[in-house]
Amino acid sequence: MPQSDIDYWLARASEERLAAQASTDPRAENAHDTMAARYIRAARGGTISIPINPGTDDVCASRTPRRPLFQSPDMVLYHLNIFNTRGEVRDEDGTEFTSLPAAHTAALAGIRTLLGREAVAGRMDLRGRLEVVQDGEIVLTVAFEDAIEILRS
Repeated sequence: MPQSDIDYWLARASEERLAAQASTDPRAENAHDTMAARYIRAARGGTISIPINPGTDDVCASRTPRRPLFQSPDMVLYHLNIFNTRGEVRDEDGTEFTSLPAAHTAALAGIRTLLGREAVAGRMDLRGRLEVVQDGEIVLTVAFEDAIEILRS
């Protein structure tokens, strides 16, 4: 599988994990965790099946313990920690990426997902940030306001 495909699936998995961590509904959290696991299988070269109704019980049957997803020496473990006016969500397990740019892509996707949900509710808070941490050190900070472009007439 080309590296660009692997990075794509890892970014999708990271987006789902961020959404699971930010969720206050256990069923939605389980659905996001399930999709993240499926995307990880795709990144490993496996096949995935996308559910038609992600909120159904057959998708959210159980929650698997979180753990590092890869053991490859070619991958780097990054933690994507979210800070906003609601509080903070620390990524305890982390996600492995091939590079910092791949982690940055996942960070942008996660921020855009969170902001998209806020936009649906009619209010977007751009005062947050996402920190990418490697080996306990912040290697990248992405401000929410830098993740989107706002066009006005």
